[in-house]
Amino acid sequence: TADVAIQNGGGCRTDIFAGNLTINSAYSLLPFSNTLVTLQLTGAEIVQVLEEAATNAFGAAGSEGFPYAGSTGAYPYSAGLRYTVTAGAASGSIITDVEINSRVAGEWAPVAPDETYTIVTNSFIAAGRDGYLTFGEIDSSLIEDT
Repeated sequence: TADVAIQNGGGCRTDIFAGNLTINSAYSLLPFSNTLVTLQLTGAEIVQVLEEAATNAFGAAGSEGFPYAGSTGAYPYSAGLRYTVTAGAASGSIITDVEINSRVAGEWAPVAPDETYTIVTNSFIAAGRDGYLTFGEIDSSLIEDT
């Protein structure tokens, strides 16, 4: 079971409204053939991957290491994480005040940089795509593809 979930905004193709969620509406929301992937990351790596995604979403096109910068599809959606986003900040300072509430079952607390957390995400960004570079660098022994 994952502590938190991270999803790239571009992977979501429609809104979800109150009411019943059907298989058809789930496919409309997430129409890709991605699988769910769990990864073991430290708190510092979580902050780093959020910063990478935000840099890709808000950075200048062609920013070093981020060839698709300016692609808002990289914007990180999450469950069990909350953070402050400053879109005009310099790379490395866009995401601040990162807090975690594991499985959204307790209290919010600052992410502990040295603690290991289980993240669930989709196989596309787990491979380091869309600017989620740190995900792509995680040792394969710390990854499980469902």
